[in-house]
Amino acid sequence: MSLTRGTLGYHLERLQSAGLLRAVKRRGRIHYFAAGSPYSAEKETLIITMNNDARQGIITQIFLNGGAHTEELAEESSLSKATVYTHVKYLERQGIVTSEREGRYVRYTLIDNYARMLMTEYVHDHSPEPARVPAEDTG
Repeated sequence: MSLTRGTLGYHLERLQSAGLLRAVKRRGRIHYFAAGSPYSAEKETLIITMNNDARQGIITQIFLNGGAHTEELAEESSLSKATVYTHVKYLERQGIVTSEREGRYVRYTLIDNYARMLMTEYVHDHSPEPARVPAEDTG
């Protein structure tokens, strides 16, 4: 946008005051949603979290593989194990992933609600074939 930060802040504040916009603060940032948004709190959490490329990649890997260890996530993402660990711990605190010890490794999996949301989005947006309309019965 070609607005200065001050002008943008003014207008965002006016929209909030009018009840048209709702602000959600996370990790030192403010995220805005339309008042009366159809998104659940969980969906908003997922939207906010997926706004970070590293976390988006980690969530996607966990989703597509049905779970993953820190080492696998680091190898797939080209991030350090320490960076991956920081991100998965954040995801765990947000209630998006859960962890389970498997020997000397910790396996991270998506919480069912988030897996369902991603499945709905993934299948809807990335269906390999277009939807088919049934042929009309001409007989």
